[in-house]
Amino acid sequence: MLDAMLIAKGFGPALILCGLWGLFCAKNMQAYGESLKSSTAFFYYRAYLNALFGVFILNIATDWKMGLGVVVPLFGFFQVLRGVGGFFWPEFALKFAKGKFSPLFFYDAVFGILLTWYGYF
Repeated sequence: MLDAMLIAKGFGPALILCGLWGLFCAKNMQAYGESLKSSTAFFYYRAYLNALFGVFILNIATDWKMGLGVVVPLFGFFQVLRGVGGFFWPEFALKFAKGKFSPLFFYDAVFGILLTWYGYF
């Protein structure tokens, strides 16, 4: 339980910042998407990091009891899905990166708020 709270305290505020940046700075996000499209090595490295963080979180936070604490393993599971999706379906992930509004940034903001709430309150 304490491990899950420490993970939530670390990833929660970072995800809020990334999510809000993507939602409110559309021009910067579009430039980021264009640079991501041109660098396939960085794209696959990002997919690798998503999968690595997801597996790390799933190995540490194994508490699946009902309550707000279930957000941490769900976050790990979705990170693994983002990583695997980046490896096996890069066209689908790049479609999100080049648009004006990416649902992945909304996902980051929502999970960041939930993780911060769980970690600090």
